[in-house]
Amino acid sequence: MFIYDALADFYDSWASADPACLPSEAFYRQFCLSTSGILVEIGIGTGRVALKLAKAGCQVIGIDVSEPMLAACQQKADEHNLSDRLILCRMDAQNLGLRNIDLITLPFRTLGHFTSYKARHNLFSQVHAALSPNGYFVFDHYIFDYAWAEAHDGIPRLMYHTFSAEGGYLIWDTYKYDFASGLMDCVITIERTNLEGIVMKRRHTAFPFAWVAVEEVKDIAADVGFRVEALYGDFNCGVFSQEASDQVWILRKVETG
Repeated sequence: MFIYDALADFYDSWASADPACLPSEAFYRQFCLSTSGILVEIGIGTGRVALKLAKAGCQVIGIDVSEPMLAACQQKADEHNLSDRLILCRMDAQNLGLRNIDLITLPFRTLGHFTSYKARHNLFSQVHAALSPNGYFVFDHYIFDYAWAEAHDGIPRLMYHTFSAEGGYLIWDTYKYDFASGLMDCVITIERTNLEGIVMKRRHTAFPFAWVAVEEVKDIAADVGFRVEALYGDFNCGVFSQEASDQVWILRKVETG
């Protein structure tokens, strides 16, 4: 079982609680619609970003390692008559095996799931090999806030809740930080409630997640053969600075030899 298999039914609600949810959608939509050619989204999940692109007319190839997430994406594509613009593949980004792709995206901090330097370097290498000459690799990650992490270390936070005539559910995030290794243990807790709001069932899903420094991204990009076309500090293409909350990257494949 993969990390998100147990979260597929709740992912959209969980993601909606993140302040970057809507701004990131708008950024990727604008960038992808301004380019042409073959588009691949790594970690397509339930299609939160890709389905909006498909609705706008893009042809999207979406890959993910989670079968339930892909199934949820396919169901939404079918419901909105977008299946002809979306190809879904169960595939590991550590072994892409793709070629001549014009644009590859990795939205919504998915980079953090590659929890070692080796894994991140391999990811960049796989993407570089998959791209056509001068192809783009576009992704984002957050800027790690040590003060916030220390204040919230190990403390559950309610991210989402809903109640209805059938009952409801609550989604909690708990992060436990290992500051020395640059990793955190993430525990996502989903509680189902009855009509009186009493928790009747609780499920925990845990996984490691990495925060990645800007300088590391620059080093790996240069080593693999990418040129940094842009580094933004937010999803509105703001100037990157020490006060930035996000790192939004546009890399371009550099042909050598």
